[in-house]
Amino acid sequence: MVAAEAASRDEPPRALFGGAMRLVLEHGFADVSGLRQVPDNQEVFADTASDRSVIVEILELVADDEIRDSGVESSPARFHFDAYIHDCEPLSAELCCIEPIGVTHSATERSALVRDARCAAAWLVLGRMRAHKFNERAPEQAAQVDVYLAVFRLPAVASDITLVLNVPIGCSTDSSDTSFAAKAEFVRLAKSLEISDWALFGLP
Repeated sequence: MVAAEAASRDEPPRALFGGAMRLVLEHGFADVSGLRQVPDNQEVFADTASDRSVIVEILELVADDEIRDSGVESSPARFHFDAYIHDCEPLSAELCCIEPIGVTHSATERSALVRDARCAAAWLVLGRMRAHKFNERAPEQAAQVDVYLAVFRLPAVASDITLVLNVPIGCSTDSSDTSFAAKAEFVRLAKSLEISDWALFGLP
């Protein structure tokens, strides 16, 4: 993993949404839009060697009253985690922790997006689920997947941006290992996400 992280730091940023956003990904991640239809508000990449996947999604800003009405503990991060898990239709899932991004870091250590005044808040969410891959349906074929989710709140442009890294860690029901080995990799990934052209959101 250390070698992979070092290699990823040497990778040039990938252009997202026509170049309006950028993200630094390892070389092995390929754009899946050539293989299947991807919604206009998403960018999806997959690494076939490890079955990892990365999803960047631009969503409508979730209103505070909608979060309260959902029964979620008044957290946009929890709201987006639950929505993502719901869409995945896993056999089971759990949220392990939510951490604010940038609170304990100096300005120079934060990502460009978190430093931007238009980003009101950001969170890192760690969770896991047991889910089937593609057309597999037998319970014993369900893989445990660590889910890394970053949420960036942009009320100035009425948007929430989510970044997801899915890391399958095997066909196991053992959830005792809570180390989340790819956390450092995901933090690096989240720090590399930036908006280079705010016209994507209708701003000059």
